[in-house]
Amino acid sequence: MAIGSTLSVGLIGLKAFIVQVQAFISPGLPYFSIIGLPDASLSEARERVKSACQATGFGWPQTRVTVNMSPAAMPKRGSSHDLAIAASVLCAAGAIGHDCLEDTIVLGEVNLDGSVLPIHGLLPIMLHAEERGVRKMIVPHRNLDEASMVDGLDVVGVRHVGELIELMGGDATYTIPDTPVTDETTTDQSPTSHPNDCGDMNEVLGQEHAKWALQVAAAGGHNLIMTGPPGSGKTMLASRMPGIMCPLNEAEQLEVASIRSLCGILPQYGITDMPPFEAPHHTASTAA
Repeated sequence: MAIGSTLSVGLIGLKAFIVQVQAFISPGLPYFSIIGLPDASLSEARERVKSACQATGFGWPQTRVTVNMSPAAMPKRGSSHDLAIAASVLCAAGAIGHDCLEDTIVLGEVNLDGSVLPIHGLLPIMLHAEERGVRKMIVPHRNLDEASMVDGLDVVGVRHVGELIELMGGDATYTIPDTPVTDETTTDQSPTSHPNDCGDMNEVLGQEHAKWALQVAAAGGHNLIMTGPPGSGKTMLASRMPGIMCPLNEAEQLEVASIRSLCGILPQYGITDMPPFEAPHHTASTAA
């Protein structure tokens, strides 16, 4: 019987919490189970992790493998825990040393071929790790640009589970597959322009009463309802309002950046003090 352990981080909205991932290899019929309130995508990690580990030349244990994710009362969502599960199993099997993963957060989704895919929400995760005093992190290589936005952490990027094994002092045989140069952290929500390109209120001709109302709302932090027929300039005026608002303070900048990180669009924006402008379609439902 052997136990391997490492750390991961779960997210509920913007709230992050440390997750301890433990793998237990015990005698019995071959079976791989994940416990600790995983959702459907995390339960499917069993097949991803098993195939990814075997892609490194690692012989999967022909016994019972149980992975526990604590605290068990907190729901675990998403595929960002895949690499931590793989690391804990490799540790329990002796492929990597137990001390190598001590006080280290491991994050990343794995493919069946062992490649490590980028994740969403890395920024709030790193801010929580810094707050909790955890300094070492292993993240997907394609998340390193986002990881560089937080100072004071020792962050290493990996492209393959085999790189993780070698990083921890083990031996692995693997080939990093040639994949199309696409970034899963970028979704259809990617911006078409830089966030600072909000336009200038001086570009608006006329509309003096409307511009005066925007100035009053911006100065006092008031809510504003804009009504009028299509083409009257409501969106044009609203899109230029960030340019007359006060810059975001540090806490507000991090909050906005964390939301963009969850959406996978932070690399295009970066951390900026410009207030965000979002224009959801008027037919969007509450659930959307």
